[in-house]
Amino acid sequence: MRPVSKKRARLNGVRRKAVAALHGAAPWCARCGRSDAPLDAHEFLRRSQGGDPSRPDVLICRTCHDWIGANPSQAVADGWAKWSWQA
Repeated sequence: MRPVSKKRARLNGVRRKAVAALHGAAPWCARCGRSDAPLDAHEFLRRSQGGDPSRPDVLICRTCHDWIGANPSQAVADGWAKWSWQA
């Protein structure tokens, strides 16, 4: 198994702290309000588009996260995602 680089380990630590802060402030899905489901960190701008994965914007449930990924145009229209040129 390949060890994690020092840079990735640092970024993972920063992300964990950011997710913990978001979870402490609002331990429910920001999109649908579910509190009984595991939550994912979500960034409005994808990493491939220049987003920063170490700074998640909101926590959302897996169902909502899957919906955003499957419906990008509607997600942008609803404010749950951004196009790279909107950044």
